[in-house]
Amino acid sequence: MSDETHSEENSAAGAMLTWAAFAGIFLIAFAVIAIANFAVSPKSGVDADWVARRQALLEENTAKGRQLIAEPGKNADGTFRIPVEQAMQVLLRDRASWALVETLARGNATPAPVPEKSSAGE
Repeated sequence: MSDETHSEENSAAGAMLTWAAFAGIFLIAFAVIAIANFAVSPKSGVDADWVARRQALLEENTAKGRQLIAEPGKNADGTFRIPVEQAMQVLLRDRASWALVETLARGNATPAPVPEKSSAGE
């Protein structure tokens, strides 16, 4: 009988040690995460001047981008650009242009043959 009582005591002590180990591991993990979070958190508040400069730069770049896609003009390399809306109208109206765009989009070196327009339909 003494052996059975002793094994029950060891079992209870082992269970307590197991729970204590889990709690210790949890506390250590929590401490590591808290220290890591503290180490990488910003030390001061938000720099309002820096945010304002970034916002102004974003608005300026957005305006330039919209101007490039909405207004005709000449590029630095000598080519001309037309607004996106006009370009889409040209592509939808002209089958030869659409075939060229499809060919270039697929990455083919030579353009596909352009379908001939029939005079009966026009």
